[in-house]
Amino acid sequence: MKWTLVSSVTLFVVAMGFLFFNRQGSAKEPLGSAWPADRLVSMDRIDHSTYDVLLKKYVDRDGFVNYRGWSSNAQDRQALRSYLSHLSQASLSAAAKKESQLAFWINAYNAVTLEGILLEYPTDSIRNHT
Repeated sequence: MKWTLVSSVTLFVVAMGFLFFNRQGSAKEPLGSAWPADRLVSMDRIDHSTYDVLLKKYVDRDGFVNYRGWSSNAQDRQALRSYLSHLSQASLSAAAKKESQLAFWINAYNAVTLEGILLEYPTDSIRNHT
């Protein structure tokens, strides 16, 4: 399968849906903020450094995530939520370099997925929480 921006957007939408509804189907508080149009920025201006620090702290060299450690650290849980809020400041219509767009969508998908898992931790599979 050829990986496209449409595929990335589809996966991101699925992940967002995962976070907005719990197992009983009731709405959860959405992540991010509703930014006024004058506060939206190009994806070129999105700062991923906070997320990078969190990944370096909780993901090992083999790509395994220390969910237990992350879920028990309230400050780092809030840092992930703040990062997701920062991502919501991106304008999808503002001009941005391809590299910035790619970084945005990959990081957004992965950060939303991590938050979803951390919300349900401990769990044996992300697939159990639809």
